[in-house]
Amino acid sequence: MSQPQTQHVKFDISWSAIIKVLSVIFAIYFLSRISDVLILLFVVLIMVTALSPMVDSIVAKFKIRRWIAVTIIFGALALILTLTMWLIVPLIFGQLIDFLNLPQVKTAIGSSDSNSIIDEVQFIYAKVPGLPTDSTSFIAFFSTVFGGIASALTIIVLSLYLLLEEDGIRKFILSIMPIQHRVSVVNTFHKISLKLGAWLRGQLSLGLIIGILDLLILTILGVPYALTLAMFGAITELIPYVGPFLGYAAALFVALTQDSNWGFSKLVVVIAVSIGYLLIQQAEGHFIVPKVMQKSVGLSPVIVIVAILIGAKLFGLLGVVLSIPVAAALSVIISEWPTIIAAYHSSRNEIDKVIEE
Repeated sequence: MSQPQTQHVKFDISWSAIIKVLSVIFAIYFLSRISDVLILLFVVLIMVTALSPMVDSIVAKFKIRRWIAVTIIFGALALILTLTMWLIVPLIFGQLIDFLNLPQVKTAIGSSDSNSIIDEVQFIYAKVPGLPTDSTSFIAFFSTVFGGIASALTIIVLSLYLLLEEDGIRKFILSIMPIQHRVSVVNTFHKISLKLGAWLRGQLSLGLIIGILDLLILTILGVPYALTLAMFGAITELIPYVGPFLGYAAALFVALTQDSNWGFSKLVVVIAVSIGYLLIQQAEGHFIVPKVMQKSVGLSPVIVIVAILIGAKLFGLLGVVLSIPVAAALSVIISEWPTIIAAYHSSRNEIDKVIEE
């Protein structure tokens, strides 16, 4: 009886292959370590691509220097922010303190018996499950908040520098990319920037429109804390799909628990608020979003939902907000991938010819 033959399989792994694998692992590790910086740069990219058309329009229309146009835009943004902080924020804080001191809210989360917004924030922080409640952790929480302020200032400064120079981002990409890949990368990046800029301008316009419409409905019905609820609705509008329902849920809760300032019955107010928010959502879906966004992102609802879930899992609320522009950027890269690969192979063939010569 013959013995079965044993086959030996020999793997020949070169040092270059090992180095490539290790390089990929190191690159993934390095990118994971600087993920915060990459997110910050991505936000800068969105801001610059959103503001660049405005700067170019002012320069072309009024025949002024670019730094003057940038100063006008940032000055207008600073003025709006200052007026908001001076006129609206104190009202919102006052309404928020009154809201947290409502009997229904105290029954749900307890009572802090405080007139200070800082004490209220600390009290609510202590009520959130899973968060440490010792004083050191609370100080760390505020350190994170101030770190976010520092990141915001960094974003503003970087955006300012890139806007001051015409085609600043394009020149930045050209300066860091290898010569043989510049054309294909810049063309792809230009398409990405168009989508991101349109997305940001559309989202800000959409939030402003929804906030104004919410304020009109709530004011007409005499719903208390109308300004706070409208601001909340405008902010949550940045969260796709879920945001409008969060704004409606907050307004419905106040309508159910508080009397109207104009003496309407709670039933009338609740029905009117529900109808009003439903009409706003219908108008948003059929008229406002197509008109404002102009289908700039162009993603299917399934991809949008998956992107939101992944963003929430990786980076929390910030990931939810940035998930759509990231998905839009990836969609552009995927659609342009054959062109990028063709350009890469073309450049590699040219380099090989030079080496052979």
